Formats: sequence, structure tokens, C-alpha cells
Amino acid sequence: MNYFYLILAGILSGGIVFGGKILSVLGASPFEVMFYPNLIGALLALPFSWRYWGRISRFPPALNLLFIFAVFVIIVGQYLPLFMNVSVTLVLLLLYLQPVWTILIEHFYYRRPVPVRNWYLVGAMVAGLILLINPFGEKNIRFSWLGVGLALLGGIGMSLWILVTQYFSRHNIKPAATYFCTYFMPRCRSFSCGWWQRII
Repeated sequence: MNYFYLILAGILSGGIVFGGKILSVLGASPFEVMFYPNLIGALLALPFSWRYWGRISRFPPALNLLFIFAVFVIIVGQYLPLFMNVSVTLVLLLLYLQPVWTILIEHFYYRRPVPVRNWYLVGAMVAGLILLINPFGEKNIRFSWLGVGLALLGGIGMSLWILVTQYFSRHNIKPAATYFCTYFMPRCRSFSCGWWQRII
């Protein structure tokens, strides 16, 4: 594994939430924060993804619906809590609980044995995140428990997204195509936008 790319991915992932907070402070609406940054990324991936659209559309409808649901809760969990007075650090901590949910899904749903070592590694990761991020360091700040719940749901959505994209990868769908479909696929766009309007 190239650990440079792993570290870079973590930095960029954290930057997404931090950038969303900056945009919210500058007066951007939840729709603008959730939609436009993802649109820019999708347009950059467009030249590398169009040839895979037909293949993805032929996947089982239930799988595509799960994919759309996962994307929806990720986007909402990343950004909407920032408008509910939930700190960036707490949002990041809840999102990065994703490995816990992935292991639980694989163990209880797929009935796959999970080595004890993996549980210890995930526990060490969560403890390290709490020490590094220190999400409870800010005193006398009230935040929305609904926002906390949405951020937690975003971490679960990440686990579902990873499991679905693993299926995509096994069927030779390139990462650029997965990324484009994540933020621009018509099913995802119509589903997400309809719910955004209700939330906003």
C-alpha cells in the first residue's frame, strides 16, 4: 500500500468538512455547500467515467438504491450538522467511526469471521481519534443532538458506500466512474435534491 496516498486521502476527506464549515460561515446555504463542491469534482471525473454508465445501470436495482441511500446520508452527515452548531472536530470523529460499522456489517450481515486483531486495531484507532481530535474540548457549547445523529449516520453511510463500491470494483468499474456516479448519477441527483429541499 502507498501510505502517501492514504494520508493524502485522509487530509482531503477532513478538508471537505472543514471547507464546508468555512462556506457556511461565509453565508452559503446547506444546498450550496452540499451540491456545488461535489458537482465540481464530478465534472472533473466525467471524461474518465462515461464509458461505464451503461454497465452500472444494469446492476440490480436494489444495489443502486442502496448506493444512492449511502451517498445521500454521507452528504447530509458531512455538511448539515455544521449548520446545527456541531463542531467540525466532532463531525469528523463521528464520520471516522466508519471502520466500526464496516466490521459490524461484515460480521453480522455477511456472517464473515472478524479476527480479534481487527477489533483491537479499530478500538485503538477510535481512541487515537478521540485523543487527537479532542471533540469534547470546547466547553459551554450547546449543539444539536439531531446534528450529532446525522453525522453518525454519515459514518454508517460511508460503510455502506465502501461495501457497494467493492462490488463495483469486482465488476471492473473504475474509481473515477464510481466517483462520478456518487455525485452526479441521475438517480442520486433526483433523490438527494428532493430531500434537500425538504430539509432546507
